[in-house]
Amino acid sequence: MNIQKVAVEHDTGNSVSVVATGQQRLIESVVIVDGQPANAEHFYKPNDNRGVQETSDRVAPLPEHNRARAIADRVIAALIVLAALPIIVLRAAVARAQTGRVFDRQTALAPCRRATRIADSADARSFELYRFAGTWRGRRLAMLLNIIAGDLSFVGPSVLLRDSTRHNPNHGLYRVKPGLISVHQLRRMTGTDYQQVVTPAAYPDHTLAESLGIMARYVVARQLSADGALSRPDQFTILGVNVLNTTMQGALERIGTAINTRAKTRVAFVNPACLNEATINPEYNRILEEQGFVLPDGIGLLIGSRMLGVQMKANVNGTDLFPLLCEHCVKNQWSIYLLGGQPGVAEAAAATMVDRYPGLEFKGTRDGFFQADEEDGVIDDINASGADILLVAFGVPKQEQWIDRHHDRLAPHVQMGVGGLLDFYSGRIARSPRWMQDVGLEWVWRLMQEPSRMWRRYILGNPVFLFRVFRQARNNSVSRVVRRFAKGEGARKTFGIRYRLRHLAWNVLVKLTYVCKRLTDIVGASVALLLLSPVCLVVVAAIKLESPGPVFFSQQRVGRWGAFFKMYKFRSMYVDAEARKAELLKTNEMAGGVIFKMKSDPRITRVGSFIRKYSIDELPQLLNVLCGDMSLVGPRPPLPSEVNEYSIEDRRRLEVVPGITCIWQVSGRSEIPFDQQVQLDVEYIESQSFFQDIKILLKTIPAVLMGKGAY
Repeated sequence: MNIQKVAVEHDTGNSVSVVATGQQRLIESVVIVDGQPANAEHFYKPNDNRGVQETSDRVAPLPEHNRARAIADRVIAALIVLAALPIIVLRAAVARAQTGRVFDRQTALAPCRRATRIADSADARSFELYRFAGTWRGRRLAMLLNIIAGDLSFVGPSVLLRDSTRHNPNHGLYRVKPGLISVHQLRRMTGTDYQQVVTPAAYPDHTLAESLGIMARYVVARQLSADGALSRPDQFTILGVNVLNTTMQGALERIGTAINTRAKTRVAFVNPACLNEATINPEYNRILEEQGFVLPDGIGLLIGSRMLGVQMKANVNGTDLFPLLCEHCVKNQWSIYLLGGQPGVAEAAAATMVDRYPGLEFKGTRDGFFQADEEDGVIDDINASGADILLVAFGVPKQEQWIDRHHDRLAPHVQMGVGGLLDFYSGRIARSPRWMQDVGLEWVWRLMQEPSRMWRRYILGNPVFLFRVFRQARNNSVSRVVRRFAKGEGARKTFGIRYRLRHLAWNVLVKLTYVCKRLTDIVGASVALLLLSPVCLVVVAAIKLESPGPVFFSQQRVGRWGAFFKMYKFRSMYVDAEARKAELLKTNEMAGGVIFKMKSDPRITRVGSFIRKYSIDELPQLLNVLCGDMSLVGPRPPLPSEVNEYSIEDRRRLEVVPGITCIWQVSGRSEIPFDQQVQLDVEYIESQSFFQDIKILLKTIPAVLMGKGAY
């Protein structure tokens, strides 16, 4: 017997062995979770009709039955059925009305521990797989009955149907229960299902903890996955950048075409940070337009494309593309040159990949720390190496700008900017755990590793990116309506009802936005009061010790549409402050004369000076937020006397609920003249959104700590 050992490597560098006879070949697609085989979709395709008569004794051992997980599966399924009983009954009634029957039944194969192929499993048990009949959603709800009966698990390999395997006796069999959810499905949702596989017999029997973890990841990934009804164009435009909508294999084929045709091609990856940079950097935007192709990198692009009505085929990020590219280089005898990173990083990354892929050839490496007068030497070294592919890791946008300047002089056929890829493969920076990649939280890991460098990119940049994409989606929708109405009277009649429905939907969306803002205010104010209560107690004691009088100061302010309300603050002035204000009006230092401000106001106590500088005196306004008189973000509430001085334009500030912080509060506070404050408030009113509020709240923290413009 001719035994062939097939080694399948995954991204940790470990290997799983698959044993097969020389008269067959194994066609597989695999998923590896935390170094262990997690899911597989595969089958044996014989080169002749003899099939396989024997297999090696090195096939993975049988997993032990997990009783705790089996019990948990049944209990959870039963609880779901009880909780969703009205929905299940309704779905059954719909199925009966549509088709005259409740269930569609199919014969499925149960796991077999004595055989690895259908040909060897004449006595393999089968079971009836239930789905609700009809075309409505919720067909798979009926599969909960299979879980309760013990035929299925929540997490496991895909179900094998008897009919689909009837003509393929060498189809592999699983040794564990099939499931509703598999890791392969999970990764397909987030566009990262480009892993390698193992045999059916090696599929692991997940523990209860592992199953619960996969289920939790599936729920998150489900929210991030694209709707099957969305379009899947070969290219889509996001924030003015044309992005190639392809898979990992598609990207590799394009790279191969460029090398085989000897056509110089520039390749770039874009993530939300790159697109934010392209929005404000015209040169970088131009460079992206001139690329051979631009690939989508990260969960942000997946969410952004959904907002534009596009389904992204895969998350083609450079970090995951690199090992696949190295594998193709070995097969096609291509070579690579690595440029960038700190000294020693490129060499370490090259050594790692050569160990992983024997036969891989790196024609040269060079760190990214060289002077301008050394560039000619660097380019000469790259060209002399004869490398087919140049990977440049300077970071965005420097790497794209460097390639753009020297594109004509560089000899490699493929010139690609790869960001921090070399840091991962050199071992300088650890990559996030696989479960974080599955649910699109790799950016959280990067933020935890380098918070001082990454907080602007992720904490501020991600909301800004989503807001910009939302604005693009809204503009695209308006443009479509305008184009339809421009077609003539017939078109106006055709699309009139649709336009009214969209108008209604827009009004509903606006109302929901107000509801979301109010919920955010309630939750945010409650959490802030809870966390800051020790600070409040210290301030109360300090105020009482320094000067007699009440701890709190209440003042009548003007809210939305001119409604009066009492605004609360910690008292920062002496009790006779209002009586002394008249004699100080002539020393007002606030331009415009509407608002009264003095840097050295004699009415302010020593404690008051401190709490005003760091805005601690504003903390009681969280109670106003809970009452609904104020919001966390909005124009500052004015005094009635100030409103009397307002012009008609100034009164636009009263169109929204006033807030604790606002744009001019984080842009200079009292140093900004009144007319500019009004202008900034009006701009906020016209462009307010949930993400903008989050951005202002985050900017408030450093503004308060620095105390600039506060007096």
